[in-house]
Amino acid sequence: MTARAVERLAFGDLTGPSLREPSTAVPWWPRVWHHLVGGRDAFQADREFAADLERQIPGIARIAQMRRRARHRLVECLAGAGGIEQLLVLGAEPPLTLPPLGEVHSVARRINPSARTVYVTGDPVTAVHVQALMCIDRSCGCVEAAVDDPVAALSGASKLLDLSRPVAVVMAGALEPLDDHEVEAWLHVVGTVLASGSRLGISHLTGTSVLSVTLAQICGMHQALLPHLRGPADVAALLRAGSSEEPRAFAEPFPGVGPDPAAGGGDGSDGLAVWCGTAQIGGGPHDRSICGAASGDSLGGQPTGPDMTSGALR
Repeated sequence: MTARAVERLAFGDLTGPSLREPSTAVPWWPRVWHHLVGGRDAFQADREFAADLERQIPGIARIAQMRRRARHRLVECLAGAGGIEQLLVLGAEPPLTLPPLGEVHSVARRINPSARTVYVTGDPVTAVHVQALMCIDRSCGCVEAAVDDPVAALSGASKLLDLSRPVAVVMAGALEPLDDHEVEAWLHVVGTVLASGSRLGISHLTGTSVLSVTLAQICGMHQALLPHLRGPADVAALLRAGSSEEPRAFAEPFPGVGPDPAAGGGDGSDGLAVWCGTAQIGGGPHDRSICGAASGDSLGGQPTGPDMTSGALR
């Protein structure tokens, strides 16, 4: 599918990003998460914001590690059990290590040497790092597009991937800066453009209302975007939007693997948790079932949905 075809299939006036352009003078969440797991490609604004987060939400660094483990599990699921050879990574972060063994393209290629990966980032600085350090052959590419601009992201991806074949869209935290309308817009576009057999891989922050207030205060002080906290049921409801077919619900989160967002406190995270799951997408908006969720700080144990691999992540 060509870039022009992608634009024709997009609906309404969804032609450009509404999110603020990234700046080195204000925190940008992908760089902040990168810093919290030990990355070096962050700016002073990112580091100061991360320090404030750690002071007021002491478990935030552990949650950052869990986000990476959730992403790893999603890639294993999508490229392994799912058998999908093309991956589109939204909201890409700077690579953590050299060589970037834990990044999506590296994990996917270990599972399937034929895998192709395209990273999408709205941050020009991150794009430079991704292109220089990870896109060293034709199996990996990078598109510069805002996370709330699916037309630009898919138009760029159509030049690097074959959108007539299944694509795994890895949204590791990429939905968090989007409001519900923007999430529905993304789901509409990818559900219309991508081929049947495509899948979403989603990881997302969830937490208590108290945590939401704390995050809002910290983000306001630093002029950072406020992430939306959603549970599996919230995202499942957005997947159902516009569909006459009732999809399967998320499976129950793994038992006993981390903080209970409803309980709050006790582990330094103030109820903050991360969960992950996969969803069918593509071939039209009717194909939207979702299953296999995980939450908390381990992401190990036996999954309850058919799409998640078992055992602890390595």
